[in-house]
Amino acid sequence: MSCTAPRDNRTGTTMTAALPMYDLPARARATDALYAAVRRAAAERGIALPAERQQGAAAMALARARDTVLTQTCGFPFAWRGDPVRPVTTPAYAAPGCDGPLYRSAIVARTDGPARLAEAAGARVAVNEALSQSGHQALRLAVAVAGLSRPGGFLGPAVATGSHAASLDAVREGRADLAAIDAVTLALIHDTAPWRVAGLVAIGWSAARPGLPLVTALGAVEAGALSDAFDACLADPALAETRAVLRLVGAERLPASAYAVLAGDARWADAAGEPWYLPDPTAPRAAAEDQKS
Repeated sequence: MSCTAPRDNRTGTTMTAALPMYDLPARARATDALYAAVRRAAAERGIALPAERQQGAAAMALARARDTVLTQTCGFPFAWRGDPVRPVTTPAYAAPGCDGPLYRSAIVARTDGPARLAEAAGARVAVNEALSQSGHQALRLAVAVAGLSRPGGFLGPAVATGSHAASLDAVREGRADLAAIDAVTLALIHDTAPWRVAGLVAIGWSAARPGLPLVTALGAVEAGALSDAFDACLADPALAETRAVLRLVGAERLPASAYAVLAGDARWADAAGEPWYLPDPTAPRAAAEDQKS
């Protein structure tokens, strides 16, 4: 969806915004309501957001764009590749596996599959995308921390799915045996499409890590104003139902340095010998080919 958007007077570029990370179709109306409220609150603080939020693939790329007023991004690519944005605030959600601004991934298998990670040798793993913290890097770390890494890999081949919902489908349908699923996404899918998790069970949880931050390509002053705007929406009684539907319960202003642990985890798993299940798209081509072998 294209946006009718304000322009950056310094560069003449059209500014963009989105809330893409937990934008499930069944929760689109609530996400629209939250975005509209944030836009109003931001305007009261001198920050103009587009009238419409971007959606789909274009929205997922905004964390890499210098014309982004506001978006939500996965913490791993933010830390790993150094996206040209700064944190605004990190939302907190009421979901199993979440604790304030921290979240975990559920390691999910079929009820007739492995009962714990140590029993999953050779299991086919569904991965939403290579740079996903919750769907890829969290699982790599869990395997490495458990001491299960070994030459050739502990887990079996990876199935690239493109989304957490598709990863659940792959495990449920028997095309994969295991997947790591973002705790918030899993809770929202339980709420909106429980058939997707029928016959599945969490056999473990990843380590708690900073959740998905709201970010901006604007300056520190503007980031503070956007954080204030989001806090105002969290306190607005008129948005109580919207927040409940989205499982949104708070936010905390985590600095960029809080996300360095995610890149550190990936390097630690590398050093432990745990392979990337999907190639790192930021790596030089030769290194990416090595990871496949």
